Amino acid sequence: MKTRVIAAAAAAASTVVLTSLPASAASLDGKDPYSTGCNSGAYSVKSSYITNQLGDALGTAYLYWSPGCKTNWTEVRVPTYGYGSANVYTDDGRSALFSYSAGNGGHHWGNMLYAPGVCAWGTATVITGTGTVNHGSGTTARACG
Repeated sequence: MKTRVIAAAAAAASTVVLTSLPASAASLDGKDPYSTGCNSGAYSVKSSYITNQLGDALGTAYLYWSPGCKTNWTEVRVPTYGYGSANVYTDDGRSALFSYSAGNGGHHWGNMLYAPGVCAWGTATVITGTGTVNHGSGTTARACG
């Protein structure tokens, strides 16, 4: 009888260990880096201006990397009244597309893609008013990790 109790306790303990392992790729793809805590220790690896058709800068796009979560995402800094998209892509064909609204002090970020050992890049758009000179886009260079 004692053997069964010990075996049951060992099985319960191994279940606890398994559930505390790092998140899988599927559980991080498309998630918010700030609500998951993946922003902690993360840093910008590439950046690009978001420019209009005349080459005027309307904001900046940043490709971020989280060494702890092994994820990439795109952040933008634009005027507070700007709205648009912040997207991240990987060489293996995945993407996380995100649209943002005006506000939040002009700081917006897209969702993550789990990407250890995969190249990634970010794109962003912003609309700050009417007319094409108030529409901008930008693409970061690729970063491979």
